[in-house]
Amino acid sequence: MKVELSTVNVQTTKPPNRGQLKSLEAAIGRLQKSPKDAPQKSKSLSPELVAAAAAVADSLPFDKQTTKSELLRQLRQHEEDWKAQKDGEKPKISFSNIISDMKVARSSTARASTRPVHQIQFDEGADDFVDREKTADLRKSFRKNIYKGKRLNIFELKAVTEEAPETEAAPSLWDVEFAKQLAAVTEQPFENGFEEMIQWTKEGKLWEFPINNEAGTTK
Repeated sequence: MKVELSTVNVQTTKPPNRGQLKSLEAAIGRLQKSPKDAPQKSKSLSPELVAAAAAVADSLPFDKQTTKSELLRQLRQHEEDWKAQKDGEKPKISFSNIISDMKVARSSTARASTRPVHQIQFDEGADDFVDREKTADLRKSFRKNIYKGKRLNIFELKAVTEEAPETEAAPSLWDVEFAKQLAAVTEQPFENGFEEMIQWTKEGKLWEFPINNEAGTTK
């Protein structure tokens, strides 16, 4: 009698690591939550803005889905900032966006010179001298003589005769006496005290203003 023994191969597998299971569960949870969160984010924006963002993404030569998501993200950020300002809260400042928009201005590097310092100073002095000569030549070229230019014949040319100024002769004694008599004839009584003071000042009875302490001492 033959007895057949069959051996059963039992394969034992090691239980999976707990850390790997947790990471897989977290990834699955994110994938399950993403489709639920997407409509909530899109609900915050109006359908017109979503359609406009899709149209802009279609018109650009880049990845349409990426461009659309970026535009919607910026619109949502803008709306959140506006709501925060409306509610009196300060909007959150993203330093990463600020730093990404910054540009570093590089100053133009001066060319390194191997010449000695005294030679550089000498060259600069020579350049200044040449510049002064050029400016002097330009000033000479800009100077014009008004008597050597071409006439436009706008005004008629007339001979200008120089007339000697008439010298006024000093009044004679008879003229002075006649003026005094004429003033005495036409003199009228004073209307007020100011006219009387004016007359006394003319006659030398009152000091002239401003007062001169040496009045009457010189002839």
